[in-house]
Amino acid sequence: TNNLTSSNGKQSNEHENSQLFARLIARTAKDIDMLIESLPNTFETESGSFDIHSGSIRQLENDNARCIVELEAVIRRGESLLEIIQNALDEIALMQLKSQNLDNV
Repeated sequence: TNNLTSSNGKQSNEHENSQLFARLIARTAKDIDMLIESLPNTFETESGSFDIHSGSIRQLENDNARCIVELEAVIRRGESLLEIIQNALDEIALMQLKSQNLDNV
């Protein structure tokens, strides 16, 4: 029973950690977006000012959006794999308990 309890606690912690990690990544991505949007539209140089290349910014925004979609897919896949692993560990713990019960008989 102790193995099952510690196994479930560990699995719960791992799941909570993966969710926290995903939330932190999403929050950081939003913070980066806010910082990019807050940048001025022009830079001052020795020769005067010039506009930031809007195409470059659009490309960065598109790359960021694509990365967010990919990250979300990876997180979903990770959560799915975590669930499979947790189920397998539960099954192993159950088999160990059954084996111990048979040994005690």
